[in-house]
Amino acid sequence: MAQKYLVQTQANSFILQNKNKGTMKCSKCGTENADTENFCANCGAPLKSVVPATPKESKNPKTVLILAIVAITVIALITLVVILNLPSKTNNTTAPTNLTAGVVEAQDPFLEAKTRAEDFETCFNGVEIAITKEDYKEVMNSSMSCKTQSLAYSQALDRIDKSGLAPAELKELEARKLQPPMMDSLLDAFYHLGKGLDAGDVTGIKTEFENFVNELNTAFYYVYRTKTEYPDFYYEKTIGSGESEANFLLGLSELYQLRNDFASELSESGYYTYFYNVDPLDETVVYVTDSLVSDLMTEEERAFAILEFVRKNVKYNFDPSWYNDWPMPPAYTLLSGKGDCDDMSILMISMMNRAGVSNAELCIADASEPYDDAYDHMTVGLDAGDGWYIFEATCSDCTKPWPEDVGNWTIDCSGVEEFLLST
Repeated sequence: MAQKYLVQTQANSFILQNKNKGTMKCSKCGTENADTENFCANCGAPLKSVVPATPKESKNPKTVLILAIVAITVIALITLVVILNLPSKTNNTTAPTNLTAGVVEAQDPFLEAKTRAEDFETCFNGVEIAITKEDYKEVMNSSMSCKTQSLAYSQALDRIDKSGLAPAELKELEARKLQPPMMDSLLDAFYHLGKGLDAGDVTGIKTEFENFVNELNTAFYYVYRTKTEYPDFYYEKTIGSGESEANFLLGLSELYQLRNDFASELSESGYYTYFYNVDPLDETVVYVTDSLVSDLMTEEERAFAILEFVRKNVKYNFDPSWYNDWPMPPAYTLLSGKGDCDDMSILMISMMNRAGVSNAELCIADASEPYDDAYDHMTVGLDAGDGWYIFEATCSDCTKPWPEDVGNWTIDCSGVEEFLLST
């Protein structure tokens, strides 16, 4: 039984108020609960379905992890070859002579660093070969040994004489210094991938697969910083050029879909991953949110600042497969700059949680005609005590936090923190 809400105007603000109250039977144990509750008082099972459930083909946990290798290999290759701007194998290590001008051309100040990056690529190729051979202990060993090459790359960058660099070269140096920690995080991710595959049991795979994704998220935090802090370097010389970024994001989205499938297989809840992707501690979320709200004193100011940021920096992109696809985690939505309503809502609720907005919740809604109580939308609501303020991220041209037709919506808001603590 959905709760029907009535829109009232108070102090020029729309508040959604509870119109009908009743009970809801738990599908797991049969206990009657107030329909304002999110979880059964008897057994703790979720009482409400966040989205219409579609049966999914069950996947063996190890199969999911192996499939993830396909996606991550694509990501790794693009990240290493393109983000690192590696030199060609035919590059000459000596400074060429300009015979026409009669002078010796200036040597590339990044030549040594690029060579060390090439050494890293060679080492990393060994990790990928070990994966194809299913030698998972070698995957772990090679992942750790390649950190010698990432350290050498970092040291080569430190040896560059800044006094002789042009302004554009100084910017490139700063951008490149974000790459060694990205390389280390990528190596740590593959270490956990190898460890999980080597373990073979469901518990080991589950633990290491989650560690694997967490390390990847850290690596992609550095990609996001490169994109936002050094856009010229990102778009002209690295992954932002040509089709590389599109391929990178495609591989990454496939990986996250597999991760969500894996998580849902290990949970009794059909909508676990809709909350599972809320992550206020994700490094990219922390980086964006802290800089955005550091000078704002009240929760209301922070909530409005976050809504404005998401509306300006994430383009609404309707997903025709929304009924079957899982939402993306917040870091992916920030990096891609686009998302469906659930992607944008999960990003916004993650940022609000990070910013200390204590009354923010995820909400599902019947938000389109004929308003027949069929949930087809996700949004964010701020609990006003007697109703909800709706903060709608997808409405980029709205002059208020909510769209004009919000009074027709049926809305159900759930406790994110309560849900996460119960799983």
